[in-house]
Amino acid sequence: MHKILGLFRTVMRIGEIESGRCVHQFARFEVRPLLEEVSEYYQPLADAHHCQLLIDAPAGTPLFGDRALLFQALANLIENALKYAAQGKVITLSVTLYRGWTALRVSDRGPGIPDNLHATALERFQRLEGSQQQPGFGLGLSLVKAIAELHGGQLCMASANPGLHVYLCLKPT
Repeated sequence: MHKILGLFRTVMRIGEIESGRCVHQFARFEVRPLLEEVSEYYQPLADAHHCQLLIDAPAGTPLFGDRALLFQALANLIENALKYAAQGKVITLSVTLYRGWTALRVSDRGPGIPDNLHATALERFQRLEGSQQQPGFGLGLSLVKAIAELHGGQLCMASANPGLHVYLCLKPT
């Protein structure tokens, strides 16, 4: 029952974000404290996976957006990295310029996603081969994509050989 309720809440949340019906509060804030907060929140889970969370972001980098939604997006990306790539690996949270966008990036050193499957991985209910043994419904990246689009941005992926870079691309401030 809890799984069905979680699935329903996530599908509803994506719909709210995509339609713009969700409550959001856009403001200017610094990126590094957001990355530190997400990292601190997920450190116990990272420790359980013998994983190290690193932050690579200069102090003072500004961003404009809904801090709570961006926290949620980063949380989903970190959860994915911990699920699929974490055992003893490093996960890096950073801010960078990517294709002209200010990008919040989560990078891991796991198996990654083949380039030809990046678009498929962003679709709702898509579970790629090899991910079926992990819990989930294939909605995490769809939620992150919806949050990116609400911010006028996009979600991009690039191979890290090994691993994956996931970029939450937002308008430069």
